[in-house]
Amino acid sequence: MSGQTPQFGDLSIGKAAADEFVRLPRYPALFEIRAARMKTLAAANPAAGFLGLMVRVFSAQADASLLAGEVVPPSAEAIARAREHAMPPIATDSWVPTATYRAALRFIAANISRDGLPQATIDVLAGLGEAPDEHLDNLARAHLESAIPPHWQGEAIFAVAALQVEFARIASLLPKEAIKPLDAPGLCPCCGSPPVAGVVVADHAFGRRFLSCGLCSTSWHYVRVACITCGTEKDVAYQEIEGGDGVAKCESCDDCRTYSKIFYQQKNMAVEALCDDLATLSLDLMVNNAGWKRHAPNPFVPVI
Repeated sequence: MSGQTPQFGDLSIGKAAADEFVRLPRYPALFEIRAARMKTLAAANPAAGFLGLMVRVFSAQADASLLAGEVVPPSAEAIARAREHAMPPIATDSWVPTATYRAALRFIAANISRDGLPQATIDVLAGLGEAPDEHLDNLARAHLESAIPPHWQGEAIFAVAALQVEFARIASLLPKEAIKPLDAPGLCPCCGSPPVAGVVVADHAFGRRFLSCGLCSTSWHYVRVACITCGTEKDVAYQEIEGGDGVAKCESCDDCRTYSKIFYQQKNMAVEALCDDLATLSLDLMVNNAGWKRHAPNPFVPVI
């Protein structure tokens, strides 16, 4: 669905906007939604080969999320401590690799269709299925520490997919009312990871920007026309590809010389931050070439 702005009758949009800070992930539906959105975006994209692989990854995530074992969310006491100190309740620096993460990674690697994939990718998937627990754990830690070595890049895509299943599931179990902004408001209030992009929504909170976590898929409110890296409102501008449909823009900051993606639901209600980000890498290249650096990478594209 695209093009039309929804109507809400007598709904008090101002009150809804004021009351809503965080949107927890719709687990497990979010992975099915991503697979469907990615399939649509891949059909008419020059990067159809890569995006087609991501369709397979998101579909495997959806299946893995239905089969995942039990996870243990933080205790009420741990959540209260995190809230008191403005820290994320499922912080990545305190996460310990789990059997559910490893099972998800092995399942994803085993259930991605090999048809038409490059032999190198097929070899990576086979290797993950046979890898010892220690290696899978090291992959997870390396990603969370932003320290993936070059020779692990091929495996990292699938480790990220398993980590997303793990963290989204835990985040979905958190009490929404306990989630508060961090001291660094541009980071996810649930896990502390950077956002992959922002979406200006066109639902009951019409016109608000929600940043979308690249790890646990939580979304949280962040004011518009303010840099998500340094917070300034003075030197913010919007870049887009000439002749585009207005769905995707880059919010650039001349103060810290960074940028972040922003998508507009009023232009297309099907927008999904992670998928639409992957489908608009040409916009990243344009803005990078003009001298700005991306706020944080898409977890499936570690270097832009």
